Amino acid sequence: MTLRMMSRALCFAVLTMAAAVSLRAQGGSNYSIIGFGDMRQSVGAGYDGIGGSVYGVNSDYLINSINPALWGLVKNTRIQGGYRFNQIRITQGSDITSQNNGKLDGAAVLFALDTATATAASIGIFPSSSINYAFTRNISIPKDSSEGGGSIGGLSNFYGSGGLVTAYLGGTTHVTDGLHLGASALIHFGTIIDRYETTMYSESSYNSLNARRDQMTGFGGRIGAMWMSADKLLTIGGALTVNGTIRYNTTINYRTESQAGQISIDTNFLSSGSSPMPTIAGIGASYRSGKFLFAGDVEYTAMSGITYRMNDGITPGNAFRASFGISRLGVQSAGTAYFDRVAFSIGGGMRQLYFKVDGVAISEFYGSFGMQLPFGGAAMVDASINAGIRGAANLLREEFIRFNVSMSVGETWFVPFKRED
Repeated sequence: MTLRMMSRALCFAVLTMAAAVSLRAQGGSNYSIIGFGDMRQSVGAGYDGIGGSVYGVNSDYLINSINPALWGLVKNTRIQGGYRFNQIRITQGSDITSQNNGKLDGAAVLFALDTATATAASIGIFPSSSINYAFTRNISIPKDSSEGGGSIGGLSNFYGSGGLVTAYLGGTTHVTDGLHLGASALIHFGTIIDRYETTMYSESSYNSLNARRDQMTGFGGRIGAMWMSADKLLTIGGALTVNGTIRYNTTINYRTESQAGQISIDTNFLSSGSSPMPTIAGIGASYRSGKFLFAGDVEYTAMSGITYRMNDGITPGNAFRASFGISRLGVQSAGTAYFDRVAFSIGGGMRQLYFKVDGVAISEFYGSFGMQLPFGGAAMVDASINAGIRGAANLLREEFIRFNVSMSVGETWFVPFKRED
């Protein structure tokens, strides 16, 4: 089977997913069969709790992977890592299936080089896209009249896994009163695997397997800015991410075998390709009033030029996200009761995905809740829950719950440089 034929088969399947006939434990969003899958700029549970508002929210302990200008406000060297779990209920018509998956949510290290000038550097790695779909379709192939007519039944199973991973290295510093600038270099890499298996219910028929494996590499860069008012109550931030072309080497394996396991065909096809990657621009703000923080973001992603896994009824477009959040801040002063040191957050938002299915735009709406739990002098555990819906009329509807846990620990490695008065 050629690369184009396999792409057509997968895209046809996503348009006719009404035949999801069985429950599957492992899987995710079936919309991740399209393009690069579910695109995500990793932020961690601390930001997910306020709806994913991240561009203008400063923190003493969180490593913000989206706006590098905020790194200088972290007061000590920190290590941060997390885990993400997704539970999804997929509905189309009377067909319902439930799927789930979990994976590491990245890791990062921040070095607070000089707190007096807000100079810091950071290095990290995080998943920037996720492919995790699984569904089944009943099939029926008519018999030739010479064979007595009728039909042969069977099942087609579709699976996808993998995604893109992004590694970054960058730094930030204070430029002038209230203004901070930061930048980071990005390396994208990863493996995306699609499998299309057909099993026939006839001893005289052959089963088939089509497996596509893409090895991907690409580069990009990010610049960020942050301005804070003199009273440190209002923060405004923004970032621009520009990516180059991503290149991929593809291996397709096509195999058929009899019901007894005898292989009839086992062939590999090799090819290569490339596709533009997204340009992302976002801006956000936060305001502190007493014990509360109010935050909001808007983000635009230009992806109308991508060509990767776009075929037959799937058209690329530009993505948009808007979010908001409110956090009741914890008090970290010595002697404060533990409950008062815990922060609670709520938020929500909407996201329009970067493609259309049969001309219909796919949107997502969600709400969030989060907690920040301090442990010891410099350790913090963040936990968040996001719940929402995704889909469009007459297409798949997905109801999801996303759990995210992040842990951050730190200690002082550097002290401010001595300066003349």
